[in-house]
Amino acid sequence: MTWTRIPCLLAITLAACTAGDDDLDCAEGRCDQTCSDPRYGDGTCDPSLPCAVPDIDCFRTFADDAAGAAWFAELEGRIAANEGRAARRVVPEGDPRFAPVRELLDRGWEAMRTNRPVGRLARERPALVIVEDETVNAFVMPEDLDQQRASFAVMVHTGTLAIPTTDDANLGLMMHELQHAVGLHVVASVKEGMALYYLADEGYEPIGREQRDDPGVREAASLWRARASEIGHLVNAELRGLPMGGDLQVVLRRVVQAGAQANPNACANARALLTSIAVDIDTATDPISGAVALGASFGPRVTAALAALRTECVPSAPSFVEVVAELGGTTPQQIEAQLGAEDRALIGNKHIVDAIAALTEDRRAKMRAVEAAVPEVLGRPWTAIRYFSEEEDADDTSVPVLRAAGLDPAGLGTFLADVLLDPPASAACKDLLRAGAIPAYGVNLDDTHHGTCWRVHHIDQLAAAGRARPRKRIQVHAPVEVPRLPRLPHPIAMH
Repeated sequence: MTWTRIPCLLAITLAACTAGDDDLDCAEGRCDQTCSDPRYGDGTCDPSLPCAVPDIDCFRTFADDAAGAAWFAELEGRIAANEGRAARRVVPEGDPRFAPVRELLDRGWEAMRTNRPVGRLARERPALVIVEDETVNAFVMPEDLDQQRASFAVMVHTGTLAIPTTDDANLGLMMHELQHAVGLHVVASVKEGMALYYLADEGYEPIGREQRDDPGVREAASLWRARASEIGHLVNAELRGLPMGGDLQVVLRRVVQAGAQANPNACANARALLTSIAVDIDTATDPISGAVALGASFGPRVTAALAALRTECVPSAPSFVEVVAELGGTTPQQIEAQLGAEDRALIGNKHIVDAIAALTEDRRAKMRAVEAAVPEVLGRPWTAIRYFSEEEDADDTSVPVLRAAGLDPAGLGTFLADVLLDPPASAACKDLLRAGAIPAYGVNLDDTHHGTCWRVHHIDQLAAAGRARPRKRIQVHAPVEVPRLPRLPHPIAMH
């Protein structure tokens, strides 16, 4: 069997020698911080320069933390207005929580800039912005909504500071985020080009950044991930035509919201049915793998919920292309022109709920077909598919940087296990690790973070190795093109 059962659209892989032996873990004082390419520092951001150091033109730096805070406040205001929410407040530098975090970030940056190839960026200091937000998170952002340059600033939620944890864990988190900036992961063109697709052997997890890109694995995973970006990662047949993520869930939510605003009583039953389904899916989700086990009765529940939505909540509704056009800020004619013949046939003359369901079932069936074909085409089960991502690169970078800072190199793993996972999942993860088992990679192959417990194992693996072997050749790959629905606008990337 070949991928011809699903359109074979594998693009040509391009390889470029771009980084030297120290691209992951320079020995102290031996990082080459220069770039002889004439485009370095010419005023135009070029993430693909053939240098170990990132193009200095790809960064917005700040004179001090106040300048970073002013930049963030302005951009946060615009994003909040677009999302219809209140802008979050920036904590002033005089707040007693600020100085300890600033000191820790300086310690991490000193270790990173002297043990990583960062070029002229070594002359700068990352701004610290503490954001009043009770959730546990830290992130970096592009300079602006166009996502063409990175801001050299780390944002930390106040909720993160309220968690009792160690400097190793907190700095591991901040260095992960800082690498998203230094590695230009927040620049729109970078992430997919740096991915490396490969297969894991049974009972052994290779280090992703050391692998060669496998075109067959790339094609299979790209086909699957393209569909997951439209309907979510769950392939269970019992879900039928209900999207559980992606663009089609956004469209369905808009339909439900519009119906509830127009006639809340008529929509109450459909909304209750959909909420009950979501709660039961969450309950049935394995905390380590993310897999969901659903019984035979689940399919009829989905059918009943969608029927109630169609007949009770939104008996009269705009067409699918009209709603997608509204969400995308374009016209129905433009959306219609972008649709492939197969998708036009799936949605033709159908109520919008039925159109969403038809597209969802089509995508889910294609995802299952890819999974089923992998053992014959690639000789390994679907669960053996892996890819090195920008999130894995950020995890990897935290290890040598924490070591250079004199802290536990597995500090980020501690944060993931003790803070990011809830207590039952944390206990289950630690039991697996103590038993020497390799945690599940995670069924959500569209999530570039990979499974959280798997990440803890991977970080421990790197930390135990003492020094990760560097990747000597970065490959830049043209993406696999997959016919798909018109993309909806997505919020600015925050890593």
